[in-house]
Amino acid sequence: MSKIKRKIYLIFWIAIAFGSPLIPISIYFNNNWYSLFHSYSMGMVFGLCAFVYFLNALVLSCRIRFLDRIFGHDRIMIFHGWLASIALCFALTHVYFKWIFFIDTSLQTFLGLIGLSLLFIIMSITTLFMIDSIFHNIKIVAQLKRFIGRIKVFDYSNLKLIHNITAFAMLAIMAHVYIASSTQETIVRMVLVQVWAGLVGLLYLYHKLARPLVAQAKGFIVHSVTKHTKDIVEIVLSNPKRKTLSHKAGQFGYFRFFSKTCGNAEHPFTFSSAPGNKLSITVKNLGDYTGKLGDLSTETHAAVDGPYGIFTPQQNNKPKVFIAGGIGITPFLSTCAHWDASGLMTQTTLIWSCQTQEELFAHDIFNTYAKKYDTFFYVPITTRQPNPYSKFNRINRNLLESYLPQDHKNLEIFYCGPNSLRHAVFSSCRSLGITPSQIHYEKFSF
Repeated sequence: MSKIKRKIYLIFWIAIAFGSPLIPISIYFNNNWYSLFHSYSMGMVFGLCAFVYFLNALVLSCRIRFLDRIFGHDRIMIFHGWLASIALCFALTHVYFKWIFFIDTSLQTFLGLIGLSLLFIIMSITTLFMIDSIFHNIKIVAQLKRFIGRIKVFDYSNLKLIHNITAFAMLAIMAHVYIASSTQETIVRMVLVQVWAGLVGLLYLYHKLARPLVAQAKGFIVHSVTKHTKDIVEIVLSNPKRKTLSHKAGQFGYFRFFSKTCGNAEHPFTFSSAPGNKLSITVKNLGDYTGKLGDLSTETHAAVDGPYGIFTPQQNNKPKVFIAGGIGITPFLSTCAHWDASGLMTQTTLIWSCQTQEELFAHDIFNTYAKKYDTFFYVPITTRQPNPYSKFNRINRNLLESYLPQDHKNLEIFYCGPNSLRHAVFSSCRSLGITPSQIHYEKFSF
């Protein structure tokens, strides 16, 4: 998809997401616009906006493929979070306007407060534990996250279960809006709320109930498990049904292994293999779940939902720089293997930063590419050991200035790795005159 076409789609769908409350507002205030700025009416306006934005945020969580191809999966999740936050602010404003007009203790009000309270709690937990946010720069918040994070109930799987309580909160809010006296005044309003909420509810049910069954039906099984280091394992999946997963190099999927070893929880992993009949993921031990994947047995059944993401470099006349931090090398393993199969022609520089030489588990593979192609340059970095491969032991401006092509005009940079390194890399790139539009990255904080 061209950049111009993607921008047009971006503008269109963002306008739809933010402008859609105008539909119920126009129906609720048809022939009654003169009362729009009354405190009671303003409460209705903010309430309708909150209702629609909550529904839109729920839609964005349902992994809609065509939106994924436009935005990129991580950016959809970020937009989902911002839209839910805006909806929460509108809902709180709705409560304020309603309560300054009159205090109601009906079932309808009770359902709204229950739904809103649940959403507030869920969004607070999500912001603190499931995503990287600006709040984590506050020392006391960072300390609180580390302290509470030691409690097992706040591991990834349980956090996802807590986040799924959103569905029950939304049911309460849907009921709150539907039985409101303002909705019950006309059939049109009742049908609008029923249809809108019903369609979103069906989409969410498909995402949570039907999609896992579809993924499981694809029939993947674990073909082999290889430990590259004590903390890094490669899992290869095959498909006896010979159903391929049409992924592009650099994309990722949601994996679920049906084994008592690690449990059946779903987790996102980047494909480290080139597109083909066999899939592989390369995983680093970063916690309870990933630490158990090395003990999976062959023939273990797996469900794979994907592919997702637009982190897919293409061979063209624009020089590429791949920058990886640690296990962030996985999309570049896939990309380089794919390009090698067709002949690597694009000028490509791979900079891979790890703490130790042992973590450079694919060192020989990239060395082979560097010897095979005069268009491929490989720069390994070790940060906690003397670096025998380069005079640099950090990715900074000096390193980038040494290895990047002198002409930055058509340069494309692809980054995958920790957030801390990403900020340092982006800062160095900006100091060299490289624009944000030339830098591509994808982060998996969901």
